[in-house]
Amino acid sequence: MAHPQQQKFVELAEQYFIRKHKPYDITISCNCFEHNPYWRETFLNMHRMTKEGGLCLSRLKHFIIKK
Repeated sequence: MAHPQQQKFVELAEQYFIRKHKPYDITISCNCFEHNPYWRETFLNMHRMTKEGGLCLSRLKHFIIKK
C-alpha cells in the first residue's frame, strides 16, 4: 500500500486529470525503482498514465552477485 500522502496525490490526479486524458505518450523512470519501496504502485501508475500504444520505459540498476 502506498504512503498516505502519495495515495492522496494519486487520487487527486486521477480525479481531476488522468482518468479523462491519459496524458503521456511516453513515461520514463531511470534508476529509481530500487530506491522506491512502493515501486509496484509507481510502475502501475506509469502504465495507467501512458496513452494506449505509448511507451513505458524503465532503466533498472544492474546488480552483479559474485560467488
